[in-house]
Amino acid sequence: KRYHHVEPLAPAGCTTIADGMVRIHAERATHQGNRYGVDRRRSAANMYLCETNDESLFFAGDTALMPDTHALVERVLWKAGRELDVALLPIGYAPPWKPGFRRGHLTHDDALTLFETLRARVLIPYHWGTFRHVTASAHDAINRLRRSLTSHRAKDRVHIVEPGESIVVSPSTTT
Repeated sequence: KRYHHVEPLAPAGCTTIADGMVRIHAERATHQGNRYGVDRRRSAANMYLCETNDESLFFAGDTALMPDTHALVERVLWKAGRELDVALLPIGYAPPWKPGFRRGHLTHDDALTLFETLRARVLIPYHWGTFRHVTASAHDAINRLRRSLTSHRAKDRVHIVEPGESIVVSPSTTT
């Protein structure tokens, strides 16, 4: 595609941009990305932690909730005495006819569990309008998340950014 500034980043790798001011760490995500079992090449996926000396953002890519999904944040931030600012987490909804969905994707409940595990200040869910089928609406996942948030203790820290909207997350006052 004629991009000459692309730098591959393998799991457990790290690179910098912006004259070294931004560090990007990669880790393998657990993702079942094949469609109908024929294109397994799509299953390899990374998650990323972007950080400066003052701010941090975890982009989960497309992943399932596993016991070590938080390990990248733990290894880079927690061990340095820092906390995560923003968690960008994908959410999906598995229709009843798709029982294997959770092997490679976060449900709305999984995303809230991971958000709490990550101890992030803010959760921004994404990927919630991508699955549409005659038995499932493209917005089932976000509607379920909205219902869960009515009684969730972290509801004020979850920001659903609608298509075309943007959000500014202020830096932590404790840095």
